[in-house]
Amino acid sequence: MTATKEKPAFWEEDWLNIPMGELDIRTMSPERYEAYQYWLVHQADIERLEREQKERVERDKIRAKIEGKTEGKIEGKIEGKIEGKIEGKIEIIKELLKEGLLPVSSIAKVAHVSEAFVMKLQEEL
Repeated sequence: MTATKEKPAFWEEDWLNIPMGELDIRTMSPERYEAYQYWLVHQADIERLEREQKERVERDKIRAKIEGKTEGKIEGKIEGKIEGKIEGKIEIIKELLKEGLLPVSSIAKVAHVSEAFVMKLQEEL
């Protein structure tokens, strides 16, 4: 028979750990029992702090998602407005080009765009 230094698996089961722990506590001196109680409180504090940290991280993740979505919506609205302005400007320039009442340089000045841009739009017509 070979000797092993490992504990058998059942040794770590709760049904055995609970009474073994009670036996250990009963044999402690008052000073060791007090130290043990401090240790229990310390372990409980550590677990509480870890749990709070996990909860804080989850809250921060949720907050970041909400802020990201909000910022994305705002940026989308801004981009949409800019695109809308550009499309509106292009339509107006095309209408002015169709009417042919103003030269390309005047249309470019009024629309605050380059003459090359106006001429490109004129080619599309």
